[in-house]
Amino acid sequence: MKATFFQNGNMIDFTNSTDTAIAAGAVVSLNDERVGIAACDIAAGETGTLAISGVFTVAKAAGTAIKQGQAVKYDATNDNFGVGDTAKVAAGFAVSEAAADAVTMEVKIG
Repeated sequence: MKATFFQNGNMIDFTNSTDTAIAAGAVVSLNDERVGIAACDIAAGETGTLAISGVFTVAKAAGTAIKQGQAVKYDATNDNFGVGDTAKVAAGFAVSEAAADAVTMEVKIG
């Protein structure tokens, strides 16, 4: 079968299979493999849109300086991004440096 173009891939449909609404801007783990950012509120059981590519300002884990270009992961338990711990979900890379005491950082997801 030949491949045919489906969509550009910056946004995808996502069905919220939980009993809890997802707020626009929330980080969503996709099968503990990747992350997306909710582009709209997504009610429980409904389908909405996730951004799976782009640069976002996100909450940063405390205590570790992060270098530009460094791979970062999402920690769903603490709802923040950082480096290290392999139990976290691969998220992308740091677009700019973030000091150890910074509370946010810019991450390129996708």
